[in-house]
Amino acid sequence: MKLYNSKTKELVSFVQAVKDGLGKERGLYCPSYIPILRNIDELLEFLSKAFTEAEEEESKSFHQRYRDYLDKIQSGDLIQVAKVYRLLCRRSMLKPLGTKDKSLYETARQLLTSEIVFAKNITDEQATKMLDEAMEDMVF
Repeated sequence: MKLYNSKTKELVSFVQAVKDGLGKERGLYCPSYIPILRNIDELLEFLSKAFTEAEEEESKSFHQRYRDYLDKIQSGDLIQVAKVYRLLCRRSMLKPLGTKDKSLYETARQLLTSEIVFAKNITDEQATKMLDEAMEDMVF
């Protein structure tokens, strides 16, 4: 997610904004855009859709893939988080996840679960069950 300095309008990454605290000229960092998800059911529906050829591509090295996944999770966009979750869930069905992949998987899962809890006003267990059910419908 890109953030801009409210005083200078300079764009910086989320990580840089956290490191800086306040921007130049004591400007606050604000999101350059706020992703809109009209309905949490859209997110659950997205999780069960078939994979595209672009998502199927496995040619990236582990480090490139890890960096891409981390950037998507840090973006704050739930659809991007859901993409990471889907890909890692699929990968876990094909072979065991490594330590870093497992950490990203759990982070994405927790983010999605907490959003479902908030949006639907349900318990963590119910949200986890909804997420699991959406993934059961996933088409390879």
